[in-house]
Amino acid sequence: MIKRILTPFLIVLISLLSACGGGEKEVKEEGSSPEYAATKFFYSVYDTKDLKEMQKYATPKMKRIIQGHGSINAVTRHMFNMQFDSVEIEVDKGRNLRQTYGETATIVLIFTGTFQGGKVSDMRTVKLVKLKGDWLVAKLMADPWAR
Repeated sequence: MIKRILTPFLIVLISLLSACGGGEKEVKEEGSSPEYAATKFFYSVYDTKDLKEMQKYATPKMKRIIQGHGSINAVTRHMFNMQFDSVEIEVDKGRNLRQTYGETATIVLIFTGTFQGGKVSDMRTVKLVKLKGDWLVAKLMADPWAR
């Protein structure tokens, strides 16, 4: 008897809870991790298109480089050499490519998205440093497979 009453109630409750979700992309890492900082750095460019937000996750030297480009389009075209209409960014954890040594970390990110109707996949290695307790993007590594 209780099972008959409880089952429909649980189904309704689960469906209501699963329907509650924002449209904003979610970064599933802790705020103090290098993965979180690297992912937020790129989402601020490709999702929110906000240079100021991007600079929150950059070292002072990287901030100056970003400011020198002046716009999101210039950053994506010249600095990253990647353009997307929509993109999903994930940390490459399958091959355990995160390397953290005290105050520095190297993270590999995988970008999957679309640009002008075509599918685009890319990979970037990012070096981060820990300054005043925060992980910040210090360098974008050159793509070893690019020509």
